[in-house]
Amino acid sequence: MKKCVILLIVTGILISCLGGCGSLFDPRMEQEQLEQYREYDPNVIWEQSTLVLQRWHGIAVDSEDYYGISGVPTDEFIARFTRHAQIGGADYEPRVMIHQNKDAKLVLDASSARLTMRKNEGQAKEEAHRMALGKHFRERVICEIELQLAQALADQLVSSNTAYLDSQEIWNTYGAGTDVLYAYSAASSGTLYVEFCLEEYESLLWVGQIRRVADDYVIVIRTQEHEKYLVCDDALRELIDQVVQQNDLITSNEKALNGVDRFSFAEHKAQYPEGTPGVHYDGFVNTTEYDVLTEAKALERAKSECTVEWDTSHVAFDHSARIWLVEFSMQGVLGGCQSVYLTEKGVTVLIVYGE
Repeated sequence: MKKCVILLIVTGILISCLGGCGSLFDPRMEQEQLEQYREYDPNVIWEQSTLVLQRWHGIAVDSEDYYGISGVPTDEFIARFTRHAQIGGADYEPRVMIHQNKDAKLVLDASSARLTMRKNEGQAKEEAHRMALGKHFRERVICEIELQLAQALADQLVSSNTAYLDSQEIWNTYGAGTDVLYAYSAASSGTLYVEFCLEEYESLLWVGQIRRVADDYVIVIRTQEHEKYLVCDDALRELIDQVVQQNDLITSNEKALNGVDRFSFAEHKAQYPEGTPGVHYDGFVNTTEYDVLTEAKALERAKSECTVEWDTSHVAFDHSARIWLVEFSMQGVLGGCQSVYLTEKGVTVLIVYGE
């Protein structure tokens, strides 16, 4: 009984301390209150937050954490972090939620526009997600965007008349098989993003990843169902080109793959049909996305799947299938090796154990 009383007192103190975030949840009415919120623009993330409510669905399976966002009333916006349990790991889904009585119109602060290097969601550990989704993800600010250019871009992003391309239209415009490539640094795990604060609250950020398509740059816009692409105009493309050159960013996978051995995933897969002893097509650790664009990152990512003793590794890449092969073995020892196959997104698709 004393423990319950203490817990209630501590909970009351915590909720009182969070009063700066606006009105908070009443735990006795949590379901009714949560039903008053819906998912906001998927491109909007939060900078700093404090946990106000946790909900679990079963034992060690799915969970939902709800946050009050610093400087933002919780009767307007809250943040939700969902953990979807699955075999071999978990998938993490952060979302800003908007109250049903709040005007959902998106207004971006053009004076806050900047180009930044940020880590992708799949590259952050669970703890980083739980703490925040802004400063913990941003590696550094590259440059501010000139106001006139930023305002033109902001107007495009919020306009219902803006024309976007989907993946098929990318191929129709630039040619079938055209890669949509990241702008990233070989020295870090971040990729290039454009970033705005929302006009009303600077701790809510709109972020869009920048990718290269042929000689153009596009901004990736996330929707609830898929990704779409906004082609950058000449002025923005010129700015991004300068940033890429001045910061020695890589926008071609082939540049990073010079000297990496090649292999055919199709041939290897044909040798290892499903059901063969030592061949695994599921039950992996790497099930969430993590950009693997260099040989070193492929080795680092594959280590989490390795279950054999090893002192030697070999990395190869299939340029057509965009699949990495990382082999682990002991020098001078026959058998006992392990081969890990992963996509450029860091997701394991096949593991083969050698006898």
